[in-house]
Amino acid sequence: MKMLLFLALALHSCVASPASHSLDRSDITLAVNVALKAYLATVTDPVALNPHIEYKIDAPLVADVLLTMDGATLAGVKGIEAENCLLTGTGTQDISLNFRAAELTLTMPAYSMNGTVVDHIPLQGEGQASIVVEDLVASLVGKGTATISPFNVQFTEIALDLELFRWTVDFQDLAPGTDLGTVFNQFFSMCGPEIFDILEIRLNEGDGLLNFINGIFKP
Repeated sequence: MKMLLFLALALHSCVASPASHSLDRSDITLAVNVALKAYLATVTDPVALNPHIEYKIDAPLVADVLLTMDGATLAGVKGIEAENCLLTGTGTQDISLNFRAAELTLTMPAYSMNGTVVDHIPLQGEGQASIVVEDLVASLVGKGTATISPFNVQFTEIALDLELFRWTVDFQDLAPGTDLGTVFNQFFSMCGPEIFDILEIRLNEGDGLLNFINGIFKP
């Protein structure tokens, strides 16, 4: 679902830190949060996502489905915070940026889903849906160069790690005409970590993530 849309928002928020704050190297977490707070003050919550989103969920033994979303919004972005950020070394530095969201809610006024789950069970549906993600941590770890005030960073190598406590999935009118909708929602709610692992792998492939982050954090 390009479900790291909330992460992209958090990263966009760190483009610059107000020059009035004088920060030293030990204050990198504060520097990121200052920039984050300044940006989020300009954001309307919930955030309107792309009008039409398609996402292929291809998780072995879990699901092989195509999910489309129209008019989706993401709520809770103003609660995103940076924590335990690290910057060490000179020249090429070791950089670790960590973002935590206590709760994010993806709301879909109109979705459609078509495919199979558990390798062979047909699954389809369309209607309204929501996904509530609890305690999500997105970590960017790599090497590069950075400055604190204003905050900017250019990575030469980077890796993304995603961890969450749980997510709760509610797709209405899933498997219409049967009692399987509730079962499927419970099944998808249990598979949150596995689906996020698939997303994490995709985002770490190639140079797309590196170029994207460097484009956001350029001086």
